Amino acid sequence: MKSLVVFSLLFFVPFFCNSQIDSISSQKERISVEVVFGADRFFPSDNKQIYLPKNIQTLRSLNSPLGLNFDKYTDIPQFHASVFAGLLTKVKFANGYSLNFDIISEERGQSFGSLNLKNVLIYPRICGTIEDDFSLFKLPFSFVARIGDLIKYENNYGLTFNNIDVQGLNIKLNQKNLWFSYSLIGDISQHIGLNINDVYSFKIGYNKRKNNGYEIELGGSLDQLRILNIKSIPLKNVFSFFGSVKKNRIKFFAELGYRIQPPRDTLNFYSPAGGLLGFEFMSSSKKINWNLKFKTRYYGISFNDDFINYAVRYRSLSKPTLNGNFVGDYLYPLINTYRDFDQWSVYTEYQSDQIISASFRLKAERKLYQNLFYKIDFEGNLIASKRHSSALYTFYSTGFKFKMPGAIFFELYISNKVMNLDVQYQTFYQTQQPIFGFSIKRLGSIDN
Repeated sequence: MKSLVVFSLLFFVPFFCNSQIDSISSQKERISVEVVFGADRFFPSDNKQIYLPKNIQTLRSLNSPLGLNFDKYTDIPQFHASVFAGLLTKVKFANGYSLNFDIISEERGQSFGSLNLKNVLIYPRICGTIEDDFSLFKLPFSFVARIGDLIKYENNYGLTFNNIDVQGLNIKLNQKNLWFSYSLIGDISQHIGLNINDVYSFKIGYNKRKNNGYEIELGGSLDQLRILNIKSIPLKNVFSFFGSVKKNRIKFFAELGYRIQPPRDTLNFYSPAGGLLGFEFMSSSKKINWNLKFKTRYYGISFNDDFINYAVRYRSLSKPTLNGNFVGDYLYPLINTYRDFDQWSVYTEYQSDQIISASFRLKAERKLYQNLFYKIDFEGNLIASKRHSSALYTFYSTGFKFKMPGAIFFELYISNKVMNLDVQYQTFYQTQQPIFGFSIKRLGSIDN
């Protein structure tokens, strides 16, 4: 009953709000505030069976402190009408100096009563930015420095880190078409089970936009990864070369990586190597908008070794049940459930294994009538392993969306992609039977 009240209130919000919901600015336009929110309600079926490759199911079962068999999906906030809302604030202190300060609150289940502190929480996202120009020996330079929360961090084109949130520092220095960057990422092991502490990343590159519309980038990087619980050689070095070609709405990209190993770990020249090749295409018209992203990957036998740690928990081990148990030592934010399945942690579960994968995501919507749209969101991920049988993940969400005033969307859909709080990284269950759901969202410019 309470969930219906909450969703009803959210439904009528846009009709009582004027255009000022888009942003609130001071007279000098130095402070802007944006309101975002999302409310989701899923209706699980009696059949809770999931698809999971046998080798991954066995691996997860052996390392599960909750004693799960990983043959069924478990309780999640969206089954109880979850709601999040946030204020995205940007303060401009001077030209090129700004601070993004976001406050996001979550109620992870309306059916647990009002202000149940076990499932009500607030967390910040803070990032400071400095952009400036200067001259050195009569040469013009520009730089951008960011420190704080780096949302949806991607290293190069995603052979390693991608689709995760990190905290750290990034400095990029530009001199015409040449650039250099340095990144320091702090203790990733605190929220993602990659078994990596700090990361030090050095990059150099060249980019150029040609008169014919082509944009080209070439670069190289050295990533130093500090591994946990390895005293002999705690720093693992990964050298990468990457490049891309972009014109209009299509972009091709590639990355080659090589992990420097001690001789005792090297099986052959290819075992510590990895590679990625992909493209992204976008199209927009009055009736149809769609985006397609494709990636194929290769990881040698020893490239992903050591990069897994089962100690990260998104549920509390002190509670006797999984029902309503949605927060552990670490948080899996509700906003992150709108993201891709594809990330490095999917592949690091294949330890000491050679794998080739192909993944894609298609997001499309067609206008049916005025503010009524039909949407489809489809993900596929094929993983071919040398030691195990091939795995094929397919996630979908399809249905109707209605645009209301204030850039708010009401959606009705079916999906087989649900939140997974039971493993060491933020991922999803693939259900065997579709789940019906509805939502009300105003995501605005939030990066999800």
